[in-house]
Amino acid sequence: MSSSKINSQKENVPHDENSAIFQLASDLTSRIDERVKFLTEKQKEIEILTKELSENALEASHRLQIIENKTLLHEKFIEESKNKLQDIGIKTDNIALRLGHHDNRWTQIFDSVWKILLMCVAGYILYKLGIQAPPG
Repeated sequence: MSSSKINSQKENVPHDENSAIFQLASDLTSRIDERVKFLTEKQKEIEILTKELSENALEASHRLQIIENKTLLHEKFIEESKNKLQDIGIKTDNIALRLGHHDNRWTQIFDSVWKILLMCVAGYILYKLGIQAPPG
């Protein structure tokens, strides 16, 4: 449409209708502005919340990583401790076997000395009683 037609149409529309249309347009733009303002405020709130959530998630991730590292260190420490305890157990068993071998040796020596001593005492008693050993 040409501008002359638009002007002629505007002239045909009464002044009250123009002001009503202008008022409706003004109301509509103010409502749109309010909604845009509301949406921008909500968007800023959401951005703040999103930033806080991402910071919290990052902090939780760091904490989890620290806990996992500590857990791995504890597991490694426990495994090393088990290995050391097994080594100590093996050494203790070796020492016990050596001591047991020496104990057996001392037991045999003591038993032999005891038997010889008993034979000597028995021989002395037989000698004092005057009993002679059979010839033979």
